[in-house]
Amino acid sequence: FLLVDSAGLLIASQSYFAGTPSFTNVFQVANTLDTTLDSGYIIGGQSGVDPNLIRGLIIKINNAGQVDWYKMLSANPDGSGNYWESKIVRIRQLADSSFICTGQLQTGCFQPFKMVLIKLDFYGNELWRRSFNSVNGEDSYGYDLDLASDGGFILTGRTEDSTDADVYLVKTNC
Repeated sequence: FLLVDSAGLLIASQSYFAGTPSFTNVFQVANTLDTTLDSGYIIGGQSGVDPNLIRGLIIKINNAGQVDWYKMLSANPDGSGNYWESKIVRIRQLADSSFICTGQLQTGCFQPFKMVLIKLDFYGNELWRRSFNSVNGEDSYGYDLDLASDGGFILTGRTEDSTDADVYLVKTNC
């Protein structure tokens, strides 16, 4: 968090570490940022111990730069279950104050990556989760999202196997 004056001079700065450092929470990376309706910020990224054991991370920051809440993803919406790797790559706040995000989720070592679409309420509680695989069951990753004119969402990303990668486009009605 950086606060600068009208001349661009630094007034204050703040770095964040969500949760407590532990064997499953050594580093944190921010991939996406959006402003929120309450003049705060929402950050999406990941937290973990190495590139192969990471959890998606969402941090809500208020307009004073303080953490309102944070959430780390797991295999199940209630926070239970195994996880191997997940990332939040894009997050946005919707007009109803909820948040929508995309990225990827892998629930086990030999499981495919799935493009994921998650909706959270204003307080970070997961409302629903959808995951998408390519027709061939290849690894699928979400990179960006937008609102569709019918109230659903459109997601972009990629699918890949051991020999090539393709653009992946998903249109939802949720």
